[in-house]
Amino acid sequence: MFFQPSPLLRSSVSPVIPPSISGGDEVIWCIETKDICTNAPPISADNLTMSSVAAAITIDETPTLSSGTSAISSGYTHSFSIGPTISGTGHTPCFSASNNSGPSHSPTQTNAHSTTYSTYLDLFEEEYLSDDTDLQEAISRSLESSTNESDSRMTLERIMEQIGSRVNSDSTVRFNIIRRNVWDGTSRAMGRSNFSPDKKVDVKFTDDYGTSEGAVDNGGPTREFFRLCLHEIKDKIGIFEGPSNAKVLTCNSKAMKDNAYFYAGQIMAMSIAHGGQSPCFLSELMYECLQKGPDNVKVKTEDITDEETRSQLQLILQAQTDSQLQDAVAQAASLISLAGHNVRITLENKQETALDLAHWYVLQRTRAPFERYVYI
Repeated sequence: MFFQPSPLLRSSVSPVIPPSISGGDEVIWCIETKDICTNAPPISADNLTMSSVAAAITIDETPTLSSGTSAISSGYTHSFSIGPTISGTGHTPCFSASNNSGPSHSPTQTNAHSTTYSTYLDLFEEEYLSDDTDLQEAISRSLESSTNESDSRMTLERIMEQIGSRVNSDSTVRFNIIRRNVWDGTSRAMGRSNFSPDKKVDVKFTDDYGTSEGAVDNGGPTREFFRLCLHEIKDKIGIFEGPSNAKVLTCNSKAMKDNAYFYAGQIMAMSIAHGGQSPCFLSELMYECLQKGPDNVKVKTEDITDEETRSQLQLILQAQTDSQLQDAVAQAASLISLAGHNVRITLENKQETALDLAHWYVLQRTRAPFERYVYI
């Protein structure tokens, strides 16, 4: 950096500048003068005094000298100002300097979309946030709504593309299926150590003697295979119960032992990823359970598929007197005992109790099968 005196200073004014200026340095300009000429009448060096009061300094993005000379720094920004002060009979040039040790950069513009408002709020410490709880709650709801709207913009086609992109076409898993016993061949193939649901599927149908049907799998046999598997899962292997279009999981110790819940969950996911049919037989409750988790789903007595169990809980809800309630509780004693409910049931808590028992029967009773089914 260099300093060039103003043209108005016609005699020798030699500022002594330090080699470098670092953060926090205070700079005093030493000026060797003899006779200084300004627009005012000349004054001698003996009468010259320097102002001890620093001139006001304004730091701009492009600092300038008051004489018009630009001072530009690539690393640290130093601003200079020259202002006249009155001393004796004339004007005395007053030099001051300041050192701003922060890096000087060109002005930058922040992209409005690069930082969300929620991230911006997180920068504030708690003590600076508003004490208005209603305001904070409104902001929180607004942010949640914005997030939900953003998530909902992903179309079904986009989701399917993401699922399909996981299929590894370089590796193949082969299923040799006998139509008379589809699930047996499927579970055997899935039990192999080299099986992976991400591999491309190749299906060959055979008869009871192992003779191939001869069809090359260009997609047709694979779709037929998944259609047959979904039919087996829905109605044959005993892991679902309920109406044909509203199935929920049920307990089956043999299926649990044979790992059928795990295989069924994999086949249903593979059918979607590999272009097969969608498993559209699940109940709304089951779908919500897959989406949110069993603990975050509310169950009604109508969701119970077993007629006897549903009737027992409805009797508890319909009881109007203590006598009716005690009779209903006696009929549901086995269910209450299995659920581990040890709170005395009264007219005041009968509704809460009935819903808790319904939740246990539909979701908590089948928690272990559910966790195998969703591949946990």
